[in-house]
Amino acid sequence: MEHFLIKETFKKSGIKYSQKKARLFSKILDLEGSFDVASLYETIKDEVALDRATVYRTITQFREKKLIREVSHIDGKQFYENRLSTIH
Repeated sequence: MEHFLIKETFKKSGIKYSQKKARLFSKILDLEGSFDVASLYETIKDEVALDRATVYRTITQFREKKLIREVSHIDGKQFYENRLSTIH
């Protein structure tokens, strides 16, 4: 998804745009299937200067704004998937 579309998606959802959030969201859209936050962090940590706590807070914000959804709990881990796969 282009940054313009991400910016518009954030605006409609009431999320303040930042390049780091946009890159994180873009990475989520690129993932196939569900993901857990720890694995997402490991995937993106060398690409975007975000600490682990920021990734967790941003994922919570994305979930609250219904850009992603929680799909399961396995062994104490929460798994998520994007809700926008049809426009990606």
